[in-house]
Amino acid sequence: VNKYDELYIFREAKIDDVDKLMSFIKEHWRANHILGNDRDFFLYEHGNGDRINFIICEDRNTGEIVGMQGFIPYSWDEELRHICGVMTMVKKVGVTPMLGVELIKRFIDITHYKTYCGIGTNPQTMVPLVKRLFDRFVCKITHYYQLNEKVEVFKIAKIVDRKKSCEAIVESNSAQLVEFNNFEELKKNFVLNKA
Repeated sequence: VNKYDELYIFREAKIDDVDKLMSFIKEHWRANHILGNDRDFFLYEHGNGDRINFIICEDRNTGEIVGMQGFIPYSWDEELRHICGVMTMVKKVGVTPMLGVELIKRFIDITHYKTYCGIGTNPQTMVPLVKRLFDRFVCKITHYYQLNEKVEVFKIAKIVDRKKSCEAIVESNSAQLVEFNNFEELKKNFVLNKA
């Protein structure tokens, strides 16, 4: 028990917390964020039976949510549990200093994950924090894709050279699994176009 336990309750969110979480996201993250405005999408992404994949920090006196850490489990196996952090936010005013760090510690304790990833981690705020305080490895990854040549109109991808993007695709009714021992072997066998 520490000073945070005297002031706050840290726990996994339940289905009854969805409206409060959505309001918190709208008020403290961004007013038009999809997770703050679309309940069906929120439940699709974070619903887990009667539980919600968020760790929340509540003010012990008022019951108000003052912090949250969302996550998506990539594995349910307890021995191999891998999760991806989604969003971490603590109110900017009216809370104990370093509450965000304590929330991350409680998130680790409550979820019992074995491996963790955080995609889209803010390089100005969270990256320095998690590198120094949690000894996390942080890097930028390179994305590759294989263009579906049967799609005519792309809504997200901007295709500069469609011919080059489709060079590696061979029409076939079958596929095979090929094992590569390292990324260099993979690159020697495929045309990889940066996204």
